Amino acid sequence: MPQAHPLHASDVAPCKGSRTTICPPCDELSRLRAELQDARRGQRELRQRNALLEARTHRLRHLALALTQAEQRDRRRLAQLLHDHLQQLLVGAKFSLGVLKSRAKGQKRLAEGLAELSDVVDEAIDASRALTHQISPPVLYQAGLADALAWLARQIESEYGLSVTVTVRGEVEPTGEPVRVFLFSAVRELLHNIVRHADARQAELTLERTNGHLRIHLADDGVGFDPAGLEAAQGEGGFGLLGIRERIGLLDGEFTVQAAPGQGSRFILRTPIGPAPREPARPSTNLRTDRRPHRSRRSTRAERIRVLLADDHRVMRTGLATLLAEEPDIEIVGQADNGVQALELARALQPDVIVMDVSMPLMDGVEATRCVKSELPAVRIIGLSTFEAAEMARRVLQAGAAAYLNKSGPSDELLQAIRGG
Repeated sequence: MPQAHPLHASDVAPCKGSRTTICPPCDELSRLRAELQDARRGQRELRQRNALLEARTHRLRHLALALTQAEQRDRRRLAQLLHDHLQQLLVGAKFSLGVLKSRAKGQKRLAEGLAELSDVVDEAIDASRALTHQISPPVLYQAGLADALAWLARQIESEYGLSVTVTVRGEVEPTGEPVRVFLFSAVRELLHNIVRHADARQAELTLERTNGHLRIHLADDGVGFDPAGLEAAQGEGGFGLLGIRERIGLLDGEFTVQAAPGQGSRFILRTPIGPAPREPARPSTNLRTDRRPHRSRRSTRAERIRVLLADDHRVMRTGLATLLAEEPDIEIVGQADNGVQALELARALQPDVIVMDVSMPLMDGVEATRCVKSELPAVRIIGLSTFEAAEMARRVLQAGAAAYLNKSGPSDELLQAIRGG
């Protein structure tokens, strides 16, 4: 029987450095290392792709927001063109027609023709005003979000019969114009959706500041709907519910829908608003302050009423001047085309009455009214505007005006206000 030879270490092929023999554990380790490297490489590539995707998404969101802002700027520019040019021309023409009508007394056919022409001008003014409000309501920029939504609520009730109660809690004015414009447009779209689809009789709109955010809550008593069908709930020519959700995300906000069939619907808009603002500083006019008491230059009521006209539209001032020149008891002592000039002329001329346009450059009519009344409290100021807005009237009256009138209203109302009636 042959003897077994002992097994020496030299008889076993070494693992490390061997070119002919492969150790199974080392082979597995190499494979795991390769897989780990591949996984790490894949993670790096994935992070790079995600970063690139996030950057592209961020850029697309900002482009979308910029596009929305550009659209709103164009809409506002068109609305201002209608308000600041076309409407002023029409109102100026109406004043001139009023003068011609007063001169045509006793000439029946001419008076009738002028009356018909005046009616046409009135219709044109109303159509222009309605189009201006539809494109971009001036009250949104002249009075702020809360007042603009209060105006919108009255418009919705007047046009569609939906009663909308507006509640404002605290200071809720957004700091940026894009946020203000978006929120107004979003609430208008939601109200129109309620009118079209909810069969509701009442709606409640609440604005409040909570933890550095503006929260807008809109609820109705309509038929409700299933939020699961949100994909199909698009607005007709507006944002739509999904559009509102996407666009408010661009403003770091949130949009929540709470609804159920037969239980009405609730919409919540929430956007950052920042800390509560301090009392706003009044704009400096860089003018001298003359606090001398006003002494009326009218010694008796038989003397003429001295009137200062303040309006930045030349055609409008010309129409007003033409109208007032026909009145024997009224004297035009000066004309101003901005709020700062109105204040300067008021100090220099000390008129009895100032007919003050609400919207003027350098200083608007509200601030000019406040400044004049603080220095010359005896001067009566009549605020004028081409659009009807209770919020604007409230601001002007709070500033010290004696009356607030629409420029397209009857001339007799303006004359009565000037005479203190």
